[in-house]
Amino acid sequence: MTILELVKELDTIQKEYKRQVEDLPRNYVRGSEVFKEAQTQLKNNYEASKIAIKEQIKAQLEVIEAKADYEMEVNKNVDNPTLENITEGYKIIDVITKTAHVLSPATLETLLVKVKDLDQLAVINDVINSTNELDLKKVMKKHLVTLDSYDAERRNTKDLVEQFKHALATSGDGMTFTMLSLATQLSE
Repeated sequence: MTILELVKELDTIQKEYKRQVEDLPRNYVRGSEVFKEAQTQLKNNYEASKIAIKEQIKAQLEVIEAKADYEMEVNKNVDNPTLENITEGYKIIDVITKTAHVLSPATLETLLVKVKDLDQLAVINDVINSTNELDLKKVMKKHLVTLDSYDAERRNTKDLVEQFKHALATSGDGMTFTMLSLATQLSE
């Protein structure tokens, strides 16, 4: 189940609990032992269901957070390139500088993927922008935008998870617009 479905389920069981509490006086004499027992049973069932759904939500959030952390860790080598990455980057800069006038867009894409240092990417960007090759400029721009959006998406995901946790904690188990909105974004 997605987080959105779980939030809707949480809201549904809360509404169902309230309806059942209102129906109790119709089925039992108010104040009797059977009434109190039924009331306690309803509350226990509701609490158990609520806790189970919240645990599922928590598990989903942990998965989303772990995935964002993992992807950030995988992408970390762009922020902290190794010595081998830097050496490889310099070789690629050399190749691009010498062959920029005859380089195909597909080859440039392949080479850019191997560059892990942002400073080296800036140098390559300058070399590509100094050529009159519009196709190469588009490939370079697309690569830089992809890198930037990738990092921003991971940070946004972690921020959404934190906002959702706060909204869930302050919602009083009811579905608020904020919770619904955040759950929708996290489910995507």
